[in-house]
Order: sequence, then C-alpha cells, then structure tokens
Amino acid sequence: QASDVGDTGNADNLGAGQGGASATEQAAGRGARVRTGRPVEAGPEATALVRTLVRRLAVLASSSSGGVSVAHVTAAVLCAGRVLAPARWAPDAAQHKVSGNSSSNHSGPMDSEDYAAISKLLAAVQSSLFVATPVQLGQLAQGLAYIAPPRTPGAAPPYGPWLADFMRVAQSKFLLMDALQLSSVGWAAGKLGYQPGTLWLSGFETASLPLLKSMPSSALAHLVWAAAQWDAPPSEAWVSEASRVALASLHKLQPAAVACLMGGLTALRAPQPEKWSAAIAGRMVEQGGRARPAQITEVLACLLRMSSIVPPDEALLQGLTAAMSAHMQQAGAYELASTLWSLACMSFCPPSRWLSDWAACMQREVRGLNPAGVSMVLGAYARLRQRPPRQRAQNPLG
Repeated sequence: QASDVGDTGNADNLGAGQGGASATEQAAGRGARVRTGRPVEAGPEATALVRTLVRRLAVLASSSSGGVSVAHVTAAVLCAGRVLAPARWAPDAAQHKVSGNSSSNHSGPMDSEDYAAISKLLAAVQSSLFVATPVQLGQLAQGLAYIAPPRTPGAAPPYGPWLADFMRVAQSKFLLMDALQLSSVGWAAGKLGYQPGTLWLSGFETASLPLLKSMPSSALAHLVWAAAQWDAPPSEAWVSEASRVALASLHKLQPAAVACLMGGLTALRAPQPEKWSAAIAGRMVEQGGRARPAQITEVLACLLRMSSIVPPDEALLQGLTAAMSAHMQQAGAYELASTLWSLACMSFCPPSRWLSDWAACMQREVRGLNPAGVSMVLGAYARLRQRPPRQRAQNPLG
C-alpha cells in the first residue's frame, strides 16, 4: 500500500548473493562487500545532495554521450530509496476510501521532479535490462519499492512499460536469485501495482517456496503483504509455508513489518487464523511505543475483518487502544476514523479520556474526510451508543 515502508529492516545486504559485486560497489569502483542496513534517516543536507545527484544523473542519461549504465541507475535508485523514501508504511488503498487526500500523514521529501528524474533513468536503461545481474535486479526492485508513489485504487502502475519489461527480465532470472533478491522483486511488484500473469507467478512460487525460510523476517512479512495485492494470489501451499515461517520469527518484527504481515495474511485468508491473528496483534501491542498510527490502524482493521471467525480478545483491543493513545496527535483523518470504526464494530468502547482525546484530534483533521469518512465516524458513534444493556454503565457516550 501500501505502502510506505519506513523502518522495515528489508534493506539487508543485497550484494551478498549470486551475481558478483553489487551496483553500489561497482559505482564506488571497488569489490569490497558493502554493509547496508535500514533506510537512512538523512539530514536536510544529505537529502538535498542525493536529490541533486539523482537529477544530475538523469541529465547525463538524456545526453547521447552520458554513458549511463544499469549499474549507475541501480546505485541511484537504491540510494534514492534509502534516503528520499516518501511516506512511511500506510494502507494507501484503504485510506482513499475515507480521506480526501492521498497522504494525510507523514509525507516524504520526494516530489514530481524527483519522480521525473527516476523515470528518465529507468527509460535510459530499459533496452539493456537483460544484462542486469540478479543482484542489480534485486536492488532496483528494493529501491523502487521504497520510493513507490502513493497510488489510488484502479490507477495504472507507475513506470508503465518499463515495469513490465523489468518483471519479464526478473522472471527469466528467478532461479538465479537468492532469498532476499526474490523477496525484493515480489515486494516491488506489490508496491508498484504490478499484476503478475500465470507464468510469472508460477515461476516466482517455484523459486521462492524453498527459500522462504532463508528470507529475513521483515522481508518475508513485506512479501506476504505484496502477494496479497496480486489479483491472482499464490497457492495455498505457498501461503501456508510463508505463514509458518513468518510466525516463527514474529518476535523479530518491527511495527511496519507486523502491520504488513497482519494485512497480508488476512487478505490471503491464511489457514488457522485463530493461531496467527492474536499472536501478530500481540506483537503490535508489545511494539506499541514504536508503532505509527497507520500500523495500529491496520491491525485493528484486520481484527475486524476476521471477527466473525475469530472473536476479538478484549485484552488485545485494550492494548491496541493504549498504543494508539500514545500516538494520537500524529494520526491523520484516515487513521482516526478507521480506528474508532473498527473498535465500535467489535463492540469495544474505549475509556472516556481516550474518546475525549480522539474527538479533539478528529476535530483538527475533519477537513481531510470525504463523505465515506464522515459516515464512518458518525456510524461509529451510533454503534458505541447502542452497546448491550450490561455494558452501557461503562459507556461514556451514554
């Protein structure tokens, strides 16, 4: 969605696999292994410099004597993804249903000129993508996933024909990719709105299924989320194995990856939801102090979707409500509206103080709601006032 990923931990060393030195290493003119980590929290000077360099490379790419190669573009896209990545992870498609703007919160530094520069760079190497190594393909995918622009439902994927060519080249090299490279390609497909065909999906499953257990925990969580964005989901065997492996390393996941895993498994209708839904929600409660409002909102929305199958646990709802309380001031219109709606539909009434804080924050964000969002808020209030008689005594709404 959506996503804006933020602190994913998915930026491990993509150069440590098959295919030789990474594009970053090649651009630096050395073969030593480059240690990479999470996206850089760059200061304004570094951000401005990266933006200038990316745009400069785009100018060179437009010149007949520019000499820009796949390795150069890979380095630029990967660095842009680490430094210029836009908003943090948020369920964009759901947000558009209730919010009047596409990024109600945590907007990033990417602008139209940055995206235009990236598009020029990609176009410059479109005809030579076939020479890209698995390492470069994985790095390109990862960088593009980080800087994926907000998408509205039904909108065409960004980068158009280039993306289709990229995915065809990646498909031809699935069996040469390692676990992290495969997860990055799959994640980019989900983030950029690419809908794989039968042959692509079959090849991806064949290559990735035996490597799921080797993927970094956060990379697997984001891959599960990405797979849920495809019109044709992976096989039940793939989903079951991905669920099993992801839950085994749930204790390692940060909030963004927790939200991705919860959203992905819910959308994919992973088997035995009674085992994984409470566990994932519990992990979000544990990480509540580090979570962003959109991540807590996603977990609550998933619990609501599954409430007819798995009755929500009141202790978990209390924990998630408390987690949201700590970040209420940073929540946007979508997060506020969706949170109250989910709680109300699960017949959970937050404490009076929580509701007062929520109302004050909603008052500031109300201009960001579209008609569906306004109806959601009003409907939530109506539901909270219709609690069963045995619970009405504790209901601060009357």
